[in-house]
Amino acid sequence: MIYLAAVCHNIKSNTLEATWVNEVLDENSNPNIYERVKCRNYSVEQKDEFLADCGADGQKYTDLAGW
Repeated sequence: MIYLAAVCHNIKSNTLEATWVNEVLDENSNPNIYERVKCRNYSVEQKDEFLADCGADGQKYTDLAGW
C-alpha cells in the first residue's frame, strides 16, 4: 500500500514537496520496510494537482502554505 509520508513547505520559494512510500511486507506479511516511491515539488500554480495527488489530506497543507 502506498502512503503519503511527508509534506515539506519551503517558505523561501513557497513550494510544497510531497513524498509517498510503499510498505514492503516480509514473507509473513508483516511490515518490513518502507520504500520511497514518489517525491514531487508543487508550486502555488500546481495547487489543484497537489490536492488531486494528496486527496483530503492535502487541504491542510495548502492552507499552511497560504495558497
